[in-house]
Amino acid sequence: MSLFFDAITPTGYVRVAMTNIISALNALWTTAFGADFDTNPRSPDGQIIGGLAEMFSDLEGVAADTYNGLANPNGATGQDLTNISGINGLKRNAGLASYMPVTFTGAPSTVIPTGFLFRSTLADGTIAKWSSVYTLSGGVQTPGATIGGGGTTSNVWAICTVKGPTRCPTGTPLAMLTVQTGVTAVSVVTDATVGYVSEGDPSLRVRRQNSFGLATQGMADGLDSALNNMPADVVQATVWENNTGVIQTFAGGGQLNPKSIRAIVAMQPSGNAQHVVDKIYRLKGPGCGMQGATSGTALDEQGNAHPVYYDVATMVRVFVGISIATRAGWPSDGAQQIANLIGEWSANVQNHPLGGDSAGELSWTSVLGAFLGLVPGFDLVTASTYGSTPIFGMVFGTLSGSVVTWNTSTQNFPLTFLQYAQIAATDVIVNGVAAFPTS
Repeated sequence: MSLFFDAITPTGYVRVAMTNIISALNALWTTAFGADFDTNPRSPDGQIIGGLAEMFSDLEGVAADTYNGLANPNGATGQDLTNISGINGLKRNAGLASYMPVTFTGAPSTVIPTGFLFRSTLADGTIAKWSSVYTLSGGVQTPGATIGGGGTTSNVWAICTVKGPTRCPTGTPLAMLTVQTGVTAVSVVTDATVGYVSEGDPSLRVRRQNSFGLATQGMADGLDSALNNMPADVVQATVWENNTGVIQTFAGGGQLNPKSIRAIVAMQPSGNAQHVVDKIYRLKGPGCGMQGATSGTALDEQGNAHPVYYDVATMVRVFVGISIATRAGWPSDGAQQIANLIGEWSANVQNHPLGGDSAGELSWTSVLGAFLGLVPGFDLVTASTYGSTPIFGMVFGTLSGSVVTWNTSTQNFPLTFLQYAQIAATDVIVNGVAAFPTS
């Protein structure tokens, strides 16, 4: 029997607390030398007991770390998680630079090189440099850009020159560092998608869990898992399979031909579409039909070309309007806390799959769950109006031109099978109803 009663349970390794170790050693000393033995921590023997307890506690820590790092992958952290993920063929993402859509203004037909450099300056004085300019069309990334006949570019993106969480909200002043004849200005279209310095444990743990689908017998499950484990190229993906002899219809208006698969991929702006094409070709079953509006070519081992078809998903910018009444316990930054929690919830694509839920919608109750119970001191307003629009607690909205159009309160947000929602913290408006933006 263990002196300290440590154990491995269904929930993991139960580590013995230092206080319990000291109590057990005190009891052992008392049994050996009598009940009147002095085990006070200040006594010589008490000091010895304390030193032994610390050594035993260190051994307990080694055992717990070893178990969590090897035998209990779901509890692994840090380097242990990195090592275990390597068994699944996964690597911790070393980091991602922020990226954002931009508009260049100037003389029509002016060619902008991919190395064009410009700088952003936030209100607090923080500066960042952006470059690697490219044009995104049909999921294909083309280096550089060209100013159109109207004097502006479209579908053009730029990437921060350093990896990490660099912010650049809409309206941030941009200064051109590259002198380019024919280019007069550059501006931010929408808030930059914030990158990160290094992939955190929660994200890697989710990717590792998803990777188990690679070993499944189901072709669609394996391909789905493989595409979702390409973070440098893919935001998220889903794969539909129809093994029947008739056309099938699924949520969000999608259809799938008989004996076919339909891969739907949300690309990273800097992602490589060829990697997606090659992955689909390698993992799809021989003779299996493919469906999609985007095509590419994969080469087999003999160098023969094979067409590959798939769909490229588009992001839908969703606004959230929340009307609340505050009460005791409401923090001074409560509105910002709610906005940040929703933004963090949306940043995890596991929370809202491509194409929405089984009904093809972004659920308002799911978004509500991102902050309800985490921020104290408020109640959702049960009846209010914004103009002629009734507001009941929380509503979704979309940008129509320069105006946010709000839907009916407590109504889910519909998504097609080719769409995925994105809610930025800056697109969450908390109180009052009159503060909901109209431009």
